[in-house]
Amino acid sequence: MTNERHPEFSLVGCAVKDWESGEPTWRELLPGRADHRLDTVDAFDSHVVVGTRHEARPRIEVFAGDDFSSAAMVLRLAAGAGAGPNLDPEARGVIVGRSSLIEPTVWELHPFDGEPARVVHRTQAPGHDATAYHCELRWVAARDGLQIPVTLAYADGTRLDGSTPAVLWAYGAYESCDWPAWDPVIPEWLDRGVVYAQPHIRGGGEGGRRWWEEGHLAAKKHTFTDLVDVAEGLAAAGLVDRDRIATRGCR
Repeated sequence: MTNERHPEFSLVGCAVKDWESGEPTWRELLPGRADHRLDTVDAFDSHVVVGTRHEARPRIEVFAGDDFSSAAMVLRLAAGAGAGPNLDPEARGVIVGRSSLIEPTVWELHPFDGEPARVVHRTQAPGHDATAYHCELRWVAARDGLQIPVTLAYADGTRLDGSTPAVLWAYGAYESCDWPAWDPVIPEWLDRGVVYAQPHIRGGGEGGRRWWEEGHLAAKKHTFTDLVDVAEGLAAAGLVDRDRIATRGCR
């Protein structure tokens, strides 16, 4: 992966024989895309698995052989996730980790031959019923007009009518992605009628390299104003109580 050709990174490769000769001829396998931040690459004997960030969510693309003209499989992951530990180049599937604010972590195996996925690991959460909660992605406008993605979680029956207290957690630095992840404390808040909101503010990496560039050095103020604007936006939309908003986070 290199950002020499595109700020959101592109994938280049060369033939093994050229590499061994010490004079590799590099060719672009997957061009950079403005709305996809190339994040990870796992090479298998028969497939290449590429992880990207797209629309504030991780995404997995599987390419057969050296054909990068179109993906053989695309997995748009609805919560915090990514390609897991894939150490065997002869494997017939890819391990993908998945997590959300209301569901324990699940590792799934997606075989390259199209067989159904199967769970290979699940974090234990005795007594927890994920169907009793809701988790969704919303977008709130920052003061400069940019739409900030926000992951919301709340219990079934919680009224999003402006009377509900809210807790906001945010992290925005080093192009680090603060994907929604299972935390047994969060359902304790949701059970008490609290809305949990996780704004993916600039300075982090959920929106790609641009997201980081617009939230560090001279632009660092966006990290803080994004958090304030999301809180104001959720209240203005009549979702939470403006006078009962608490924030936690790092920058």
